[in-house]
Amino acid sequence: MPNAAAPPPRVLVLSTESGTGSGAYRLLEYFLDAARPWREQLLVVAPEDSDVFRTARRCAFPHLAWPATRDTFGRHLLAGLTLRVPPEIGVVHAWHTRGFEPALLLGRRLGARVAASLHDHPLDSAHSAARLRLLRLSARRMDALVSVGETLARAWTPFAGRVPLRVIRNGIPDAPRPAQAAATKVRVGYAGLYSPATKGWAFVREWVRRSILEAWPVEWRLFGLTGRDPALEKEVREIASGAPAGSVQVAGFTPTEAIFREIDLLVHPSNTFDPYPTLLLEAARAGLPVFCSDAGGSAEIVRDGETGRVFSLAAAGDAALRLRELIEDPAGRARMGAAARRDYETCHAAPSMVSAYFSFWAGLAAGRVARSD
Repeated sequence: MPNAAAPPPRVLVLSTESGTGSGAYRLLEYFLDAARPWREQLLVVAPEDSDVFRTARRCAFPHLAWPATRDTFGRHLLAGLTLRVPPEIGVVHAWHTRGFEPALLLGRRLGARVAASLHDHPLDSAHSAARLRLLRLSARRMDALVSVGETLARAWTPFAGRVPLRVIRNGIPDAPRPAQAAATKVRVGYAGLYSPATKGWAFVREWVRRSILEAWPVEWRLFGLTGRDPALEKEVREIASGAPAGSVQVAGFTPTEAIFREIDLLVHPSNTFDPYPTLLLEAARAGLPVFCSDAGGSAEIVRDGETGRVFSLAAAGDAALRLRELIEDPAGRARMGAAARRDYETCHAAPSMVSAYFSFWAGLAAGRVARSD
């Protein structure tokens, strides 16, 4: 619980995304679920049709509907000017880059400190040149920033300038390790077919074909096929139909808890910057080893040789051999899975994330936030 000797600040957490939103907003839902003991210290502001708003209401947090009806710069600024907010707010915190500018406006109106969380690379392809300039300007007007990982923090440093930038790693709610049926072969899962160009399908395609030619003791579980890409669907179906019976199985979007009941090893070979993949936190929670690339923050979650294997994109030609070695090492996989579960418990549980944020906000309100080392 917060320290009673020093009255904590009241914090307005701003989420501007409607509907279900991206993975960053799911993390905010996890945060709210774990932050119930601090509920009177928070004011959640989110669109009324968003999952974040529904979570705040379900968890009995004080909440207000964000009045922007469209996700545009002008509508967000107008909402920031017109939203009626209680005056005792000490910190305004934007949960994502889309909320930078309205959070700054709210903070100036309320005389509050302003901070924001960084979940994506600043040079994400979704940002236009004008948006990038605005991000740089807005980031440097913040009182402090939070990055979900060290690699992402380094990417944001040129944008943040001298603004204090603190690393607070994402956390997810606890769940028991899934019970897994015995299998005669190693079941390897890949959940990236929904975004094959960025989630490394080219690597997985090569590994699947090689495993068939070389008779690896493996069965593949491929998840996330959407049907929106006929060429991809044809390719995946042809690979599955040409493989030995049952050795390549294909599915659409599947809850991660169901995926982790069906696999012994997760592969996650992202070939573009992957800031801090929640999927890898979920794998650690499930006690599963991971074979991943070093793109972005994956190597901060998966410790090479200890909780899985990390291959370098600069030396990707060796990846298939390293994957096969892991597949043929049952004792190593068991050891790595157990270590991954311990990492989840000590570093990535949702209560740890909540405590770190409240400590950060208390320091920010008191003017005590410095850059992470």
